[in-house]
Amino acid sequence: MRLIRRSTSPGDVMRTWLVVAAALVFAGCGDGPTGFAGEEECREGTPRRLAVGETLVGVPNDGRFCLENAEAGTYLLVPFVSGARDTLTKATVRVYGSGFGMPPLTADLLPGSPGAAPAITDRFGASGGDEALRLLEGHATATRALTDLREPEIAGLLRGDPGTFPPTSSGSAIDALPRGARPPATVPGEGDVMLINVAASCQEEDIDRRAGRVVAVTDEVVAVTDPDNPTSEAFTDDDLRGFAEGLQAVLPTLREAFGEGTDLDDNGRVILFFTRAVNEIVPPGASTTLAIGFFYRGDVFPRQGIPGRTNPCPGSNEAEVLYLAVPDPAGEVRGVPVRGATLQQVMLGTIGHEYQHLVNTSRRLHVTNAPVLEETWLNEGLSHIAEELMFYSWSGLSARQNLGPEDVTAALERTEAFTQFMYNNLGRLDAYLQSPHDRSFMGRDGSATRGAAWSFLRYAADRREGSDIAFFRALVDGPLAGLDNLEAALGTDPLPWVEDWSVGLFVDDFLPTPATRFRQPSWDYRSLISALRLIDRRYPLRVLPLGPVEGFSVRMANGAAAYAVFTVNAGARALAVVDAPELGAGREVHSTLVRVR
Repeated sequence: MRLIRRSTSPGDVMRTWLVVAAALVFAGCGDGPTGFAGEEECREGTPRRLAVGETLVGVPNDGRFCLENAEAGTYLLVPFVSGARDTLTKATVRVYGSGFGMPPLTADLLPGSPGAAPAITDRFGASGGDEALRLLEGHATATRALTDLREPEIAGLLRGDPGTFPPTSSGSAIDALPRGARPPATVPGEGDVMLINVAASCQEEDIDRRAGRVVAVTDEVVAVTDPDNPTSEAFTDDDLRGFAEGLQAVLPTLREAFGEGTDLDDNGRVILFFTRAVNEIVPPGASTTLAIGFFYRGDVFPRQGIPGRTNPCPGSNEAEVLYLAVPDPAGEVRGVPVRGATLQQVMLGTIGHEYQHLVNTSRRLHVTNAPVLEETWLNEGLSHIAEELMFYSWSGLSARQNLGPEDVTAALERTEAFTQFMYNNLGRLDAYLQSPHDRSFMGRDGSATRGAAWSFLRYAADRREGSDIAFFRALVDGPLAGLDNLEAALGTDPLPWVEDWSVGLFVDDFLPTPATRFRQPSWDYRSLISALRLIDRRYPLRVLPLGPVEGFSVRMANGAAAYAVFTVNAGARALAVVDAPELGAGREVHSTLVRVR
């Protein structure tokens, strides 16, 4: 059999596949390829006859499925790369077979919504939602570039044996420092001026202190504005007060899920600094993008260091600060425009997102004394969980309600909460679904990876026994990082769960009664994502149809899945194969087959 080789471009896989498939037809291949291992055994042996919804699991690295049914059927075959933690190198996975019928129509397997969710899309006008998603995609690119730039410095701050600093139930390792090494306890008042270093660097020569005016003070939040911000479409004092009060309102929810953060500056508050300094940042290799906001990890490292635990960080603010961009519709700061209305739409969700980063790092450093900081993909996934929890808090809805378009638009407060906190999470998942075989939920940071990481954490919280809150707290307070941290919190290897989650992205809300392990009980992704798409209102999961003479090969990272679909005619016998000729050490390719029609 000839296999269709593909490039890493999602467009090229389809073009190459169709051209070679046509060549096979004209070469006289007839009913499909013959002569590969397993064909004769399938012809002479006993095939499996599956009812709709039934599932088979293949032998790792060599899944072979011999099928026959009295009536025609449609099947989903999902290869999944498991094993090694490395997501940079990829494995070659081949999917092929014989005896297939004509390719199924993807429109039948991925039906679209009869219409958009007008209560949401009307709020954005013709393109407001897309503009917000573009801003967030640029934000993901910008923050990834900034993380790559800063992480070597942050990694160099941790030193010594964390075992000499046992976990504490309250307070912080900074309490061991002499009082003179810490700023005095102050609670700012409205109109006060605060000096904040915006350099996001530990280096003393980089220090860039900006004078900000305190606009609002709540019980646990301070909103500060930079007087040099652009004036066009600028946030008003009332806008900034609203952001402070918005975070204040959801802090009990976020604290319950992720724990109490530190209070290194003894003011009892998180500082929200709205400053053009964020707009000024030029992300390396991503100069046309804008970070909406960020938390700088160095700010919770003491300037003088913790003896035996951390190196000094002279540029630290020794304070809990979130740095936030400001409207600049003309792009006067550095030529990257951002409208006030668009920034307003995504700001509160971004604040909650960055707050989780603050809590995660400060607790690991000062409370649990973990030996490592969290890996980016899991840290980002938890921050998108924070956005989801904010949605539940504001809307009055909850997890495991299989929410669809009608649910999130049934009342004004639900629609407002959805547009602020969840529209963007689903947009990120939409990006992942368009090319899942090219990506991993724990891959290089980006909008699509973040959408997948959020969705999997939600799936894992729904599937495991016990409370969601205990699960999220275990991830924040765990001594490990990445997959090891996830495994400790779940009590089992997470990769089989990722495989089941991947299958569920197709079968949930498509099959009447999917197997329990495939269910995604909190969100009806099929109807909700398709309803939110402004132009092509269909579920965007990329499937690869197999016809009588077709197969494909793909390069897949660890944690990635592909979605092959094929038909078997009534009374016909077919063999479907998944193998991996270039697997590499420490990897396995698993395969799951489900009859879906």
